[in-house]
Amino acid sequence: MSLAPATKEIYGLITVAALLRILSPLAGDLIELALWLAGAAWSCAFGLFAVVYGFVLARPRINHREAAESHVRGNVFPRLLGGAGIG
Repeated sequence: MSLAPATKEIYGLITVAALLRILSPLAGDLIELALWLAGAAWSCAFGLFAVVYGFVLARPRINHREAAESHVRGNVFPRLLGGAGIG
């Protein structure tokens, strides 16, 4: 399975945020900074997700007939990709 570069960045930011949050008690005096960085990483990941996938999620759903016809042609996302088929 191949992921888009933006999706990889989102997963990376979420991983960094989780690790910082989990390891923050070990930071001693820098716990506040570690928690702030974890929150910033999560916020960046969410913002990137909203920018990359927001327009797809905000579009109207395709009707069932169009979806069935597009699957027969091998096109999973007809409106999203302007009719170009996906693998």
